[in-house]
Amino acid sequence: SDWPEIEHVISGFPGGPGFTIGAVSPSILVPFSKGNITISSPSMLDAPSINLGWLADPKDAEVAVASFKRARQIWETAPAKVIRVGAEIVPGSAVQTDAQILEYIRGAAQQIWHASSTCKMGKMTDPDAVVDSKGKVFGVSGLRVVDNSIAPFSVPGHPQGTVYMLAEKIAD
Repeated sequence: SDWPEIEHVISGFPGGPGFTIGAVSPSILVPFSKGNITISSPSMLDAPSINLGWLADPKDAEVAVASFKRARQIWETAPAKVIRVGAEIVPGSAVQTDAQILEYIRGAAQQIWHASSTCKMGKMTDPDAVVDSKGKVFGVSGLRVVDNSIAPFSVPGHPQGTVYMLAEKIAD
């Protein structure tokens, strides 16, 4: 019940002489959607095929729309009204229905630079697992992975504590 689904990142950007553009950006912390990376050809010179899979799971789409609406509610609070000048810049007041909001989100979504869980830790019998509990890569001798990619799922919040825990556990 205390597992957060969303982080609202509050930030400001230069808007021109004498003003700042404020943003309340919701981020899904533990998405259900999964992407994939596959080899696109036998040549290592060809880039892989990358499918981010963003918002592919309907639960993520539902949470994204709800968090977008919450961000709008934040701008309607008394403290926000004190600093807010003018109307919403993007996507603007014309975007109101859940379908319109989701369409906007699909076109504007960005990552927050905390990738994780691409080399899942697990048991060798798990077809999605890449490393064991000591970071050893299955089927490869002498190689360990010790970073946030081995977390078996995204832990909500910024990953620094998770990475420290993984590194200390595997170093032991």
